[in-house]
Amino acid sequence: PDRRRALIERAYEALDPGGTLLVYDRMIDDERGDLGRLLYSLNMMLVTPGGSEYASATGMEWLREAGFSGVFRQPLGPTHTLLMATR
Repeated sequence: PDRRRALIERAYEALDPGGTLLVYDRMIDDERGDLGRLLYSLNMMLVTPGGSEYASATGMEWLREAGFSGVFRQPLGPTHTLLMATR
């Protein structure tokens, strides 16, 4: 989580005012009811150093904490999500 927050903060600093950040990733559903997503997240934790997934609501919170506005979530298919935020 600290690395993800740091990346978002750096992206905020790099963007011009009015710029948009897109975050495309596999994310856990906010209700954590999709077992497939949870198992994939567990697999990431086991095989990737520092790997894991996060809920889209958590990603949206990180974007807002960094100063982004207009944070928007769009599910893309059964496992991927796009988060959009404006500086």
